Amino acid sequence: MVNRSGLIERRTDLSRLDVVWNYLLRSLEIGLIAGGTYGGLMGLLLLRGRVGSYLLGVGMILGLAIATSFLLSAVTCLCFYPLKQVQPYRWTIRLIGACIAGGLVSLWILWSFSAARMTPGSATLIGLQSVLIAIVAGLIGDLGGQNMTQWYERRSAAASDPTARPIRHNIVTLSKTADSFKAIFPAAKLGWLQVVILSFVLPLLGFWLLELLMCGSKEAYDCLTSPRLFTSAQAGWMTVLPIIALAIALLKQYRIHLQIDQQTLFVRHELFGQQIWRQAWSRATINGIRLSRPRFGHHFNITLHIGQARYRLSGKQLGPIEAQWLAHELSDWLSVPLERTQR
Repeated sequence: MVNRSGLIERRTDLSRLDVVWNYLLRSLEIGLIAGGTYGGLMGLLLLRGRVGSYLLGVGMILGLAIATSFLLSAVTCLCFYPLKQVQPYRWTIRLIGACIAGGLVSLWILWSFSAARMTPGSATLIGLQSVLIAIVAGLIGDLGGQNMTQWYERRSAAASDPTARPIRHNIVTLSKTADSFKAIFPAAKLGWLQVVILSFVLPLLGFWLLELLMCGSKEAYDCLTSPRLFTSAQAGWMTVLPIIALAIALLKQYRIHLQIDQQTLFVRHELFGQQIWRQAWSRATINGIRLSRPRFGHHFNITLHIGQARYRLSGKQLGPIEAQWLAHELSDWLSVPLERTQR
């Protein structure tokens, strides 16, 4: 299925039409969920709670999801069909999804209010809210792209030669001997639940935080020049982008270390090579491993059965092939049963 360079080979029966159709269906599903929650909230916040504003927010997110699905499926079919380079594909689709969702939402808000008569305070409020709303829209676009790449990877692997041996991708570093098993992989990413919570918290509290970072103790409209709708959005992005870059850098440096010897299992979390959290269990208490696919999404969760407790080792940070490969490696090395479930 996958060779030692992390390439998926010999796709046989996954057509371009399958890619376009499934990307559209998944975008509709994501658009309805995101539109019903975040799109509606955006409309209520910006347009003062009118029923029409809720429908406008839902419709805009749904339309954006459909348009994005056609673009992502076109990029997939033209540049990544059949799927060979996994990591470049993931980064390309997720980056496109995040940039389109965040960028277009921000531009649409600014364009919608550009001709409206507003006080300096309301113009500043809408300008900064357009930045905050775009951040969450970008996260939704990133999660949507991640969901699509996981489906495409799984289907591409299923369409490959079934006799080929699954090998890890570059995202997991594994070393094992007869006495030691070590694996290193990234931390889990934000999921839909975290983004939904953030979508409610950020527009309500983010304005005051941005105002503090930009202007200190002054009111935001007092430290900005006209037209405040656009200058506030510009100042907001100049404040937010370095924070986003720092968050990405921290996430890239966050690593989970799994180490098992003859007596103990260690899970160690590190940031920039420094340990920030550690857990340990007796190896004798490990009695099973569960590989489960959640009801929503195409990733697999790896859960260790430790006595009567359950510890989720990995989630969305691993692709479907990587998670299955690592679970099988753990099960074989520990000589414990591997349970596969789908919720």
